[in-house]
Amino acid sequence: KYLRHPSYFGFYYWSVATQFVLCNPINGILYAGASCMFFRRRIPYEEESLQCHFPNGEYIEYASKTWIGIPFVQSLISTQGKNTNSTTTRNGNNNNNNDDNNKRE
Repeated sequence: KYLRHPSYFGFYYWSVATQFVLCNPINGILYAGASCMFFRRRIPYEEESLQCHFPNGEYIEYASKTWIGIPFVQSLISTQGKNTNSTTTRNGNNNNNNDDNNKRE
């Protein structure tokens, strides 16, 4: 209800916190960086897939009400707003589905 990816959120903070509990701050920083890089690639890919599985804008509505909670990880959905006629792919291309944009090409 509040977190969009609760298992990713939990794993990120668990992996970083365990290193600090073990008094290993260098590994804590390295774990934070490695986990952040992984989730920066994984979450947009997964959200693109979820948009395909829920095409009526249900996932976009859900995503607009929830928080990822991992530092430096942004959703492609948060940059789109409520426009369900346009989807941004993983490589950053914009695929417009409305007829006006297709006529210009």
